[in-house]
Amino acid sequence: MFNIIYAIRMRYRWALIAIAILVSCSAVLIQYLLSIQKTDSKIINIAGKQRMLSQKIALEANILFNSLNNPANLIDIASQQQRLRDSLTTFVENHHFLTAKNNAGHYHYLTPQLISIYFKPPVLLDEKVALFSQEVETILARSNTSLAQTDMLDLVQLSLLLQQLNQAVALFERAAVDKVNLISRIEVVFWSITLLLLLIELKFIFQPMEKLVIESIEKVELQKSQLKQSYQLKERFIARASHEFRTPLQVVMAAIDESLAKDSNNSALQQAKKSTLKIISLVDDLTKLQTLQRGQWQLDPKVSNLKATLTTAIAPFKAQCEELHLAWHESIASELDVSVYCDHHALAQIAIELLTNAVKFTSTGAITFTAKWQVSNNSVLSVLISDTGDGFVDGFPYLIEADQKNYSTHFQGMQTGLERVQYMLAAMSATITLVANSLHGAQLQLAVPMTLVTQAVLPIAISSCLIVEDNPLNALVLSQSLQKLAIESQIVANGQAALDVLNHTSFDVIFMDLNMPILDGFETTTEIRNTLKLSTPIIVVTANTAQSEIHRAYQCGANYHIHKPFDLVNLKAAISALS
Repeated sequence: MFNIIYAIRMRYRWALIAIAILVSCSAVLIQYLLSIQKTDSKIINIAGKQRMLSQKIALEANILFNSLNNPANLIDIASQQQRLRDSLTTFVENHHFLTAKNNAGHYHYLTPQLISIYFKPPVLLDEKVALFSQEVETILARSNTSLAQTDMLDLVQLSLLLQQLNQAVALFERAAVDKVNLISRIEVVFWSITLLLLLIELKFIFQPMEKLVIESIEKVELQKSQLKQSYQLKERFIARASHEFRTPLQVVMAAIDESLAKDSNNSALQQAKKSTLKIISLVDDLTKLQTLQRGQWQLDPKVSNLKATLTTAIAPFKAQCEELHLAWHESIASELDVSVYCDHHALAQIAIELLTNAVKFTSTGAITFTAKWQVSNNSVLSVLISDTGDGFVDGFPYLIEADQKNYSTHFQGMQTGLERVQYMLAAMSATITLVANSLHGAQLQLAVPMTLVTQAVLPIAISSCLIVEDNPLNALVLSQSLQKLAIESQIVANGQAALDVLNHTSFDVIFMDLNMPILDGFETTTEIRNTLKLSTPIIVVTANTAQSEIHRAYQCGANYHIHKPFDLVNLKAAISALS
């Protein structure tokens, strides 16, 4: 798979690099084209300005001549001379700009046609511009005294100069158009190359890549199918093996029990019975692990005493540690002597599995079991199991997703207990953490969310109840069931209606649906406890089996719950649990 990803990545990179190069070249060409157009516009503007300046110079020279030869003219001679001088200076500077050369002696802006016009016969525009400028300089030099008729500019030569300047402007414009056309053709070439490159990439990169991906997917699908088939074979084997083991083991157990009834002190028979029970336990472990892996296992929460559950689960390990000459330290906080709603059987099994491993891998030293509420959260059970055994050299090794498991050099048991523990912890929204990781032992920290249950003391005779249920049929079924228990009921369709009734009427118990319009069961229960300040027992009746939702209901103030569909036995059990 990694080879496929690497191959696809490399092909994409080369394709993107090639496209990026062509796009960059096109962008550079466009920028160059814009720069050329800007320069050419400036050149054309200056060349066109030369025509206007030559006409302006001729006009201002004529005005100056008339002013000097007509004393009645009121024109300021000095100002007119300055205007003529400025125009001439600009005209000469523009000419030098257009005919400038670079360091290599080549003209910056003149094409061969323009060079011919400026410097070669018959036009010799450069000489005519110089002659024109010299004539204007002469007019300016003599204008301080008087000008003769012969000092006037030659109108024929001026007209010819204008024609030749027009011709130069036309050539400048043509040169600019030729540059633009050339760059446009180059741009078309790059565009064509880009399209060709895309076609080449499609043919030699993307199509083979698509084929490679399809082949890889087909290979993965084949492996998936083979893995699924292998998994199904394993499941069938475990199911068949479990059945085949249990049948003869039942006969063996019966024979051992019969023999022990005659000779109860026979140590060999006692050992045989112990070994047989171990085999049955291993078969049960495999079957349960298979159920967990399929996702078919579910929590079975009940209300019971938390401290009693933990004490019962760890009791056998004290005697086991004495047999193995290990010190046993046990600390269960008195605050845990409360009723909680959780899967007590699963919690006990988790403690047993972790303690079993602690004892199994500890040859000398001590085993410690500590249980208390988390300091920061009184609804989270904190359990610490520590030992002085081998520890974990390579860290916490028993993750569910691990492909290879290396627990230690011990080969006892099926080595599935810790995996089952993690499945159960995940279902309980609990976490397990390796607190210490050294060769001197291990410390496992559990954090298990709990739902505290406040038991309510009911009157001896329950005669009335409020049913909060938005489904009329469900409400009727519940009401009829309660009538069989001699309990009269009043029905409301939502939480707001329930609050309105409870403001002026009291009941012995409240049956609360969770999912309702206007005000749901969570909000209604919270209002009953916090706003109305009522301690009336609340039994949740819901089709919602999500443990997070049930946990939330207890946090809001519920006392018990039953799931839909229910029967009379469920109702009796719920009412009995409250008394």
